[in-house]
Order: sequence, then C-alpha cells, then structure tokens
Amino acid sequence: MARHARVAVFLGAGQPLELRDVSLPDLDAGEVLVKVECCTLCGSDLHTYGGRRETPLPTILGHEIMGHVAELPAGGAVLDARGERLVEGDRITWSVAVHCGDCFFCRHGLPQKCQRLFKYGHEQINGRHPLSGGLAEHCHLSRGTSIFKLDNTLPREVACPANCATATVAGALRAAGDVSGAVVIVQGAGMLGLTACAMSRHQGAA
Repeated sequence: MARHARVAVFLGAGQPLELRDVSLPDLDAGEVLVKVECCTLCGSDLHTYGGRRETPLPTILGHEIMGHVAELPAGGAVLDARGERLVEGDRITWSVAVHCGDCFFCRHGLPQKCQRLFKYGHEQINGRHPLSGGLAEHCHLSRGTSIFKLDNTLPREVACPANCATATVAGALRAAGDVSGAVVIVQGAGMLGLTACAMSRHQGAA
C-alpha cells in the first residue's frame, strides 16, 4: 500500500478545495486506518464551506463516512462497539465524535459536550491527526472511536448518514418517547426531516 493519501483540504469560505498528498500515519494502540469508500455531505459541511459555520483551518471536511479497515496497529486487538475484533477488510462506519469518558460531561451522560471532544470532519490538520475527515482517500480513527461493522448488503448511501443524520433523529425520537398514534410535526424536509418522517412512520405515528 502506498504510504500517502490524496485529500481535499478546506482553506476558507468560498475557496476551492486544494488537493494534497498526505503521509499515512503510524498507528498507536487502539487506532485504525480506514480506506474511505464513501462520504456524504452534511448540512454543516455546506455551512462551513459557505462561511456560516466556523471551523479550525486548514481542515478536511466530511464526517458522514464509511469505508474498509485498511490497517490495524501491531499488537493488541481493536474492538468494535459490540466487542467484536476488527480485521483488515471489515466494512465499517463510526461515531462522529470521540469523547474521553472521564470529564464532568462524560460522567454525567453528555459525551457530546466532552471537554476533550474530537470530531471527525471538524478538526484542524496537524501532525498527530492529518487524516480526520471524509473528503480523503483514508481516514485515521483515534483510540476510543465507537466503530460499527456494516453488512456488505447495506447500501453506502444508507450507511454513510447513519452516524450523523440518522443518529440525530434517533436521539430526538428517543427523547420524545412513544410516538405511536401521535401527531409529529417536522419542520423542513432536508435529510434530517425526511429521516424523521420515515422513522416516525416506522414507529407508528399517526
């Protein structure tokens, strides 16, 4: 395998993405190198590109990502969220954010507010994390990332939004409680809205 990846770097609002070759990182324990199969664009990516959302620069956009395990660290297994050992070639997706599990917010059930939160597609490129977004040939997964194996029959267009749009709506419906027979109002028919309509109908909303 060539020891570099082609990436599309975001340098600022309205500027064209810049193609670069980035060296592949050496993996530490618990880390995974993924060959990106597909990355869908989220509304937040468009907001960032258009200058309506700030992000550290330069960065690699894209957090709705899926791919295949390309490389694992030497020595010690890496487990997915179900406790199954990953092997090279596994088709996977993963959580948008990585949390520490130990700060105030993590200990109080708010890992998305972690004081050391790391978010794929939203981080500044640096020597430790040169490949943290989906608009690249490879993505470097940090230790502690929640990884999920995917069935080979699941279409990539369905799998990619699972860690963002689908998960967001699932969280909203979990907070709403039982919606069977209820009227659910969805404002806006973008990806989130359409997903909310589909999941509400599946759960028996009137």
